[in-house]
Parts: sequence; C-alpha cells; structure tokens
Amino acid sequence: MSNPFAVARKYLEKSDQPETLEVRESGTIQAVKICSHVLQDEIWIILDRSFVPSDGLACYHAEEIPLLKNKSAEQLREIHKVKLVFPGCRVLQEGPEAKS
Repeated sequence: MSNPFAVARKYLEKSDQPETLEVRESGTIQAVKICSHVLQDEIWIILDRSFVPSDGLACYHAEEIPLLKNKSAEQLREIHKVKLVFPGCRVLQEGPEAKS
C-alpha cells in the first residue's frame, strides 16, 4: 500500500481496532494513532509534519511507509526500538538498495 492515506483509512474503517484515534484540523487528518499488532505497541502515523505528539509514542511519517512495507517483523521491531529512543527520527533508504 503506497498511499499513506489508504493506510490510515484501513485502520479507521475497522471497528475492532483498539484505541484508534485520528487528529484533524480544518477537516484534514493530521495523524492517526493505531495499535500495531506486529510491534505490540501504539504508534502514530503522521500525515502532516506540523503535528507533533507529546505522548512519547513512536511516530511514522507518511513518506516512510513505502520503505517499511517490505521489512520483516523483526526488522520493524528493531526500527521501532530506535524510534522510541530517538523521537522524531525517520527511516531513510540509502545505498545500492535505494537505486531500484
């Protein structure tokens, strides 16, 4: 799923998702807080960079989603640990893999 809004919609449409929260300003979704089953933690999916949560949860920005979709569950958990230690950090793809 390369469209980050589709990711947000997917979680918002499911009524069985615990603690799903969306933040809107002027009718535009800025961020969505979801519970990740893979990470076993709540996370923010940030759609508007001006939104900065203050609850200590890891933040995943829309432009990161395509880079994360092919990672294993273990790789995602390692990335998540880094995001918890370094709030605001982003996933970047560099090197030979980034050229494809």
